[in-house]
Amino acid sequence: SNTDGPKQGSWPEVLQELLNQDQASSGRRYEVVNAGVAGYSSHQGLLRFQQDVGTYEPDMVIVSFGWNDVAQAVGHADHEFQPSWLQVHLLRVLFKSRLYLVLLENLPLKRAPAIDHDQSEIARVPLTRYLANMEQFANLAKQHGASVVFLTRPHREPAASLSKLPAWRGKVPSYNAALRSWTKERGFSLFDVEAVFENLGAAYFSDECHFTMDGHRKLAEALAPALSREARPSHAA
Repeated sequence: SNTDGPKQGSWPEVLQELLNQDQASSGRRYEVVNAGVAGYSSHQGLLRFQQDVGTYEPDMVIVSFGWNDVAQAVGHADHEFQPSWLQVHLLRVLFKSRLYLVLLENLPLKRAPAIDHDQSEIARVPLTRYLANMEQFANLAKQHGASVVFLTRPHREPAASLSKLPAWRGKVPSYNAALRSWTKERGFSLFDVEAVFENLGAAYFSDECHFTMDGHRKLAEALAPALSREARPSHAA
């Protein structure tokens, strides 16, 4: 949802605007496709990428997951969940409703109660599977001739403070840390969004993890110069 963002002014939209500011001098034209979907973890995101990569044929893929992955599973982890046809149909209808998306974007997240189970047993996407999903993103992008950049996830509270919260929210920085270590070990590109927003406080967030309009622009302004150095000369999606 933090990528999906508002109808106008989300960071992918601003990113395209910023990347194309020097089009006349650079000779490059960038197209940024916002494929963010509210509520998706890396499990659903990977399924979506497998479905859409051949359609868009991107030169670069920006992969940003974590908050929904670490969230507490309801009964089963995402990869084990098999919804009924009625649930699938209902969700498809709801996600076409602008009112539902607005409510999903703006209702405050409820703090989950503290539990004693291990995080790998309760996360929507356990950490090992999260990194495996990242590997599949990288492999599939390579198969289609695209480079890939992974993003850590931002949050309003400093990482040290967030890590002290009970239950799943306190695990978000650990997923970021694992992604940093994994990309370094595997030689993949990473842009550390968590570091950009560390200690910036509430000015860029509407709640614990969603950007304000200023937050969307702040991320785009930080990303644009880094991505323009890596992008190939046609378009990035």
